[in-house]
Amino acid sequence: MDLHGLVRHAQVANIVSKRFGRDFRQVLPNRLVIAPDGNMFACEFAATHMALVARYVIGTAAALSGDLQYAEQLLLDAEQRLNQITQQGTAAPISVLLHKVQRRIRELYQQWLGGLVAEYTFRRDIDALREAEQIAKKLEQYDPSDYSLHQCTAICAFVFRKDLAEARLAINKCRAINDAAWRYSEAFLYAYEGDLENAYRSYRKAFQSPLDDPTVPNQCEDFIQTVIDEDPARYWLHFCLGLINYQGKGDMQAARRDLAKLVSVAEPRFATQVENAKRWIARIDSLGSTGTANG
Repeated sequence: MDLHGLVRHAQVANIVSKRFGRDFRQVLPNRLVIAPDGNMFACEFAATHMALVARYVIGTAAALSGDLQYAEQLLLDAEQRLNQITQQGTAAPISVLLHKVQRRIRELYQQWLGGLVAEYTFRRDIDALREAEQIAKKLEQYDPSDYSLHQCTAICAFVFRKDLAEARLAINKCRAINDAAWRYSEAFLYAYEGDLENAYRSYRKAFQSPLDDPTVPNQCEDFIQTVIDEDPARYWLHFCLGLINYQGKGDMQAARRDLAKLVSVAEPRFATQVENAKRWIARIDSLGSTGTANG
């Protein structure tokens, strides 16, 4: 039997469609030979393999179309069935397909998690963050070293439980990643407890590191402002806002405003940060609206 497959999905980028097409062709055998001796075991295995391929392909198409729950249902079902077969005796085609299914599940959870975290980041949708925490736990089963997983864990630990130890543990797992985003988080956790000296060191490293997502400084500014609004007693977080605007974004007007707030109310324990803030304010004033920060 010559086999040809077709699957419908939502419109996607041409490169994504071509990649999916290649993957489809790899898992779908283009020819099945039915032996004349009527080997029922071979026929049954072929039918089982085709059913599992169908689940994998349709699950992938559902994920591309944005139906993540249906995709999860199909892919997890395929994984369960494939695991049962491999426990009975390893077959090369089944092992290859199992690997593909598990990789697709990981990618599904990464996609799902990214969308939920974005909903929280840009809309402050707390329900989306609660769901993100559950998806992160599922992702951890397939890729415990995933960067987005650790970032989400840190956010949830802080937002839901104010558990700084759990948040730090998650951020510390990101140290091998050459991206500044986790350093922004590290700096905030120091600052939240009033350790502005270590916060300043972390921010300086963040400003000197590559940044995969250029919107991170804006995200951090919005998040910190929300924290201040909810807990005005932590006024010293204006130091973080001033620093992010001054060196992270180059927004001199906003930086001056935030630094001035710190100077106006700071306690003696923040004397060093106040002196730095005054120095930066003087530099901003000397540069005018067209100046740039450099230290």
